[in-house]
Amino acid sequence: MFTGGSLMFVMSILRVLVIRLPETPKFLVTSGREDELVSMLQNLASSYRRPCSLTVAQLRACGSISGSEESVARQSMGRRIGKSLLSHLKGLFSTRKLAFSTCMAWLSWTMIGLGYPLFFLYLPWVPPEVEPIRWN
Repeated sequence: MFTGGSLMFVMSILRVLVIRLPETPKFLVTSGREDELVSMLQNLASSYRRPCSLTVAQLRACGSISGSEESVARQSMGRRIGKSLLSHLKGLFSTRKLAFSTCMAWLSWTMIGLGYPLFFLYLPWVPPEVEPIRWN
């Protein structure tokens, strides 16, 4: 148990300190970092031996996005998270069959979450020095 936990701890530290993941194109566009976006896309295209003729001027000629830096900064973090969560939950209940499946999955996990600790809570504890009864 401790070995598995320590292995996961070491791997998570390595993930944070050693392995660097690039920013997503969506993040780069919404934060206004078009130069980095174009260079990242060109590096990605060259690593897969594909042509990429996109330039910053071409990207800016497409226009600005609706979620610019100013509008994103004005919205509160809680409202953005709430809207995102609500849109995901609406998808889980979009049809009758999907709503039924979602409710059944939630009910199953609730019962598992309640049953598992209660099962082990009420198991009789036998001290190690007591000899178990053997039926012959």
